[in-house]
Amino acid sequence: MNVPYIKLCLAALLPVCVAGALYFADKKTAFGRLDARIRQVIFGLAFGLLAIVGTEWGIPNNGAQMNCRDAAVLIAGLLFGAPADIIAGVLGGVERWFAVYWGVGMFTRVACSVSTVFAGFFFSRPAQIHV
Repeated sequence: MNVPYIKLCLAALLPVCVAGALYFADKKTAFGRLDARIRQVIFGLAFGLLAIVGTEWGIPNNGAQMNCRDAAVLIAGLLFGAPADIIAGVLGGVERWFAVYWGVGMFTRVACSVSTVFAGFFFSRPAQIHV
C-alpha cells in the first residue's frame, strides 16, 4: 500500500468527520451554549488546522503538491458560516504561502495561497450569530 495516498485520503475524510463531530457537539452538548462568536472562532481554527493537514499530507508531483486543502475551508463555510470559513481560509492560505520553506512546491505557491483565501471569502453562507 502506498502511504502518501492513504494520508491524502485521510486528509480528505477528516474534514467530514470533524464536521459531523462539531455539528453534533453544537446541537447536543454544552458547547452549543457558548457564545456564537467563540464557536465561530473554534470552528474556523479547527478547519484551518484541517486545511493545513490537507496541505502537508499532499502528494508532491512534478514540483506541484496534489492536496485537498480547500475541502476543509469549503466545509467550514457551508456548514458553520462565513466567519468560520474566513478564518479557515486565511489560516490555510497563509500556511500554504510559507509551506515552500519545508518542502511543498514553489511552482503553485501564489495560486494555491490565493485560491484558499478566496475560498474562505466567497464560498460561505451567512453566519447565524444571534446578538
